Amino acid sequence: MSELHYFLRLQGGRHPDDPTIFENIFMKKETGYTRFGSVLVIPGEDECRFPFCTSLLIDDDVRVLVDPGAGLSTLVSLQKKAPVDLVINTHYHFDHIAYNYLFDRARILLNEQEARCFREKKYLASLLGMEEVYGPEWVEGWIARIADTETRQSPFSPQNRHEWWLSASRVDEEYRWGDVLDFGSGATFKVFAPTAELIQQGSAKGYKHDPNNESVVGRLVFGSFSMMFTGDAEAAEEKGIIASYAGELQSNILKAGHHGSKTSSSPEFLRLVKPEAALISCGAGNDYGHPHKETMKKFHDLKLHIFETDKNGTITVTSDGSTYEIHPEQGDAQ
Repeated sequence: MSELHYFLRLQGGRHPDDPTIFENIFMKKETGYTRFGSVLVIPGEDECRFPFCTSLLIDDDVRVLVDPGAGLSTLVSLQKKAPVDLVINTHYHFDHIAYNYLFDRARILLNEQEARCFREKKYLASLLGMEEVYGPEWVEGWIARIADTETRQSPFSPQNRHEWWLSASRVDEEYRWGDVLDFGSGATFKVFAPTAELIQQGSAKGYKHDPNNESVVGRLVFGSFSMMFTGDAEAAEEKGIIASYAGELQSNILKAGHHGSKTSSSPEFLRLVKPEAALISCGAGNDYGHPHKETMKKFHDLKLHIFETDKNGTITVTSDGSTYEIHPEQGDAQ
């Protein structure tokens, strides 16, 4: 598997009224669906390669789906048998929002910085460079076409299918830096980024957006266990997080930023997080050279336990709130 899976065994979590609900929805055990308590990780189709991603389902009093990009048939089954109350998008990239449109009765949350992309199609078109390439009249026509639910294919790119534009048609709420999401059973997630400073910059006319450095970054806490999730954040976003939250960053495990890129995991950020282990999500033989040798050297110098999905396959993290274990599908830590 090329995608990193985090499985948290939350002791005492609420189980669905129907204990077989997940078995009824996800019949193919060999595809890697794994459930711990009320948390289910749904691997994306085609080994999570673009345009798919891993989705996370939290089946509690409020049924939450994070990043509905796992695949059409899987998510259609989910919506039919276990309707979702809340969809959280970590960012607006196609593979993370592709099937929002299936969950028309759920509330959709997106981070404050990127919610504008959902609400203003002209703004989204400017980020994608459409006006520069095709001109303003074409953009106006494109906005009209994507508003037509009968349209079957976006003319912009074969990859960006019409479903994406439908999925990017609404956002009901925004989450922002400082928010704490309560997953129940004592597990919480505090949002560190995008920071207030970045939000202010992003509101300025002519500001050039950088999706990597607008990633949602936050810290999961369960008892004495903690894990830092960094998305595709690079050193620039890490610097803003350090300025606002330097005293709150220490975590047992670091999910390395941007697939282990050399532009992420700055020395100061690593010093403050003080991880014992680093998990790197990267595909075998990827074209980007992830993880980069400079990043790997930083991790080795800190004597971290390093796991990579290209070498270790699915990586399972379990915790009872006091201790934690990391279980690779294959191989050992570096």
